[in-house]
Amino acid sequence: MGKSKIRFIQTGDWHLGQTWPSLSSDASNLLKSKQYEIGKALIAACRDHQADFLILTGDIFDRVRPDRQCLTPFVRMIKELAGLPIIISPGNHDPMPPGEPWLGEKWPSNVYIFSRENSVFEFPELNIVFTGLAFEHQTAARPGYFPDYNASDGSVFQIAVAHGDLLDRDSLFRPLFPELIRSSNADYFAAGHNHQLVIDEKSEVPYAAAGAPIGRSFREPGSKSFLCGELSGDLIKGGRANLDLVTRKQMQKLKNTQLKLQEYSLFLPTLERIEYQCSGNETNADNARRLQQQIRASQVKIHPDSFWQLVLRGRKSGLTDIDRLRQYFQRSLSYIEIIDERVFPGFPGQEHRLLFPGFALTAERQSSGHQQQADESRPKHLAISYLVSATETASAIVHRQESAQQPTTPKLQPRRRSDTGQ
Repeated sequence: MGKSKIRFIQTGDWHLGQTWPSLSSDASNLLKSKQYEIGKALIAACRDHQADFLILTGDIFDRVRPDRQCLTPFVRMIKELAGLPIIISPGNHDPMPPGEPWLGEKWPSNVYIFSRENSVFEFPELNIVFTGLAFEHQTAARPGYFPDYNASDGSVFQIAVAHGDLLDRDSLFRPLFPELIRSSNADYFAAGHNHQLVIDEKSEVPYAAAGAPIGRSFREPGSKSFLCGELSGDLIKGGRANLDLVTRKQMQKLKNTQLKLQEYSLFLPTLERIEYQCSGNETNADNARRLQQQIRASQVKIHPDSFWQLVLRGRKSGLTDIDRLRQYFQRSLSYIEIIDERVFPGFPGQEHRLLFPGFALTAERQSSGHQQQADESRPKHLAISYLVSATETASAIVHRQESAQQPTTPKLQPRRRSDTGQ
């Protein structure tokens, strides 16, 4: 046996060249420019972690054929990492069509890209083998199968790499079932596609996805990271004969494989979302002060150019002006979006009934324990009861508030006619 250890960096789902249609053009261009800082951060991470390998889990680009503006910085990063083996599993956004070079480019010798023809990459000098899958098209409803690999000269570390969905079994983008992950016979399974961080180190085959460095929308908020991994163990040497009677589980136990995963935090703009509950009595100043407190508490850990979405819920108030609230935050934030989901409070009011001819009531009333049968000869109607609409109620509230603020003048009382008629 011989003690061995390898270190690696894992990342994916950069989506270089993507746009953010829900944001303004200026905001989208700012985020697009920040994407090119990911490569610089990755170079620093590989050096800081003293990585033996770099694993890219697909969707590095947002299009099947990215333009030169996207490709050039990435190719430059690859050249700066010359000498470091880079393992790539193409994803559904940047697939590897059969018989074609990835993205139509010629890649340096330190780049290893999975394809139909190449599903195993061996590195004997470092006691490791990578097995993996590649998207050939933009969908892959079937999960695929990992090659059955056996080391010829003893045990080695084995890492499986695939772009696929860890969370949705019905996904059209290669659902990674637990049984598929187990069938890889790997010491670690590196996945891509899911934009949030996913880690399960307790599984029979530990697996993880690093998530996307920059979210694609406010549905993917929060800070992002690369994954730094370390595999260590006691590898068995001495040829295939010594391993003939050793099962997979026995091999894992003999190897004493240990996996360590940690996040390498990225200082990049994030998409932040705050949900704020309104009571209905707040003024603009109240809302601004409380929201500012929440934003400041979050700003301690995030990039100053982060983007913010404020969602207001609860009760609506005529004292809050959304436009003025937005202008207040625009002074200090790079981007602010306010979504008003508040509703006017319900008040008892006049009950109305709507009749929809031709619909029968589904429920029949019972009186004195006897069921009242509907008269089949009479036309059937669906009756719906409801309170005065929220807009009518709101208009009444605002009208009362405005009336209360107007100065009142004493009314002149009419003179009473005396009984005498004078």
